[in-house]
Amino acid sequence: MIWTMPRFKTRKPLHVVTFDDLRNTDYRRAFPLMQDRGAVGTSYVIGDRNIRWHEVYEMRDAGWDFQCHSYSHTYLWDLTESELRAEMVGVNAVFEAHGLEVPKHHAYPYGANNAFVKSIIEDYRVTQRHTGQPTYEGSVLPYDEVEFRSLQSVHADIATPERMSFVRDAIDYAAQTDGVLITYTHSIVDDITDSSQCLQVYFEEMLDYSLSQGLRIVSVAQMYNILRYHRPKDWTWLKGGR
Repeated sequence: MIWTMPRFKTRKPLHVVTFDDLRNTDYRRAFPLMQDRGAVGTSYVIGDRNIRWHEVYEMRDAGWDFQCHSYSHTYLWDLTESELRAEMVGVNAVFEAHGLEVPKHHAYPYGANNAFVKSIIEDYRVTQRHTGQPTYEGSVLPYDEVEFRSLQSVHADIATPERMSFVRDAIDYAAQTDGVLITYTHSIVDDITDSSQCLQVYFEEMLDYSLSQGLRIVSVAQMYNILRYHRPKDWTWLKGGR
């Protein structure tokens, strides 16, 4: 995450589009679909997976953001302190070995965290993203109420009309409140075979509906730069992590 002057300086509702696991559809499907709409997103990298680095570099050069999803994608609350630290150090080493900035942002695999886990992760990451809340009102917040260090998100592996309706309602709520909506998706597919997939037709509908309602579709890094610009006094805690 690079702290820079934001591209967008006016207050408008934001839709932060994130992808867990850096799956192959990030590049093959999400990236071109979002490029066509002038938007970028954030992919959370698992350090021990096989990664197509030429794809990562192409996405990065187009403005895509890459952050931490742990080294082995395990339940972090099952680990000892030394094991937790090894997870963060392992991700740092992978990023550095491939010329990427060490991540400052972390997303919890399976949403698994507790106070102890957070206390260790905070030694290595500036901010964290959690899995979805039961209601979108608890996740979509106005600019001045977003908790910088602990983001809530909306589940957007959309496989049914009912889930699409829920995500549309969340977008409407962000538009009405000038709020910040963060969604997380895994694979984008034509046919659903497991629960961590989003139908491409719904993914495109989500993007187009956000844009039609006046939301800016941004990455995590862009969101932080925009919020930092509008809330400069709230950034005295900023630190770089290890």
